[in-house]
Amino acid sequence: MKSLSKSILVIIFFAIIAYDNPVIPNTNDEISNKESTLDTTVLVKGVFPSKYRGPNLSLKLAKKILYEYFNKKGIYNSDNIPSIIEDSDTSALSVDFDTIYKVNLNGNKFEDAIITYWLALPYSSGHCLQPLRAVIIDTDNGYTITNEEFIPDRYIIDSVKNSSSGNYIYGYDYECANDKVLRKLRIKIIKLYSINKSL
Repeated sequence: MKSLSKSILVIIFFAIIAYDNPVIPNTNDEISNKESTLDTTVLVKGVFPSKYRGPNLSLKLAKKILYEYFNKKGIYNSDNIPSIIEDSDTSALSVDFDTIYKVNLNGNKFEDAIITYWLALPYSSGHCLQPLRAVIIDTDNGYTITNEEFIPDRYIIDSVKNSSSGNYIYGYDYECANDKVLRKLRIKIIKLYSINKSL
């Protein structure tokens, strides 16, 4: 019995280490001469003028918005996973906030953001599991999450740059199975402005 308990503790220990230390590809590895930069665009829909007058977006507020959004869908967050999950609860998912990249999408004084987050079974880990992406934007009724999964999972975000010529996402196209960077990315964010708030 003691042997089984020790084995379980060892498994939990390594699962925690794997979760806290996700695989990060080495972008400094020598890449073939065929490596190039993909210079492309991505459409962010549902951008419209806002009369929002609350607090500006912060890391703490972004995390709160993400957790409330998924809580309404019945999904746990990393702060409220029950200590016991029944085997029959195969649909149980947990969301865990990862990173915020601030960007101004609707042209007012309040910041918006691209966020990355993990959505998986509670306490799960995996070699090629990558974070998902979404946009948080201010609206008349407060900040909201839109444009979930607006870029492919394999596109890893390094940074977001706001400039007079536009908003750009920089990163790389990563092939996890072979631990290989395929190409660098420069993605211009094209905003679909709309007066119709039903988009």
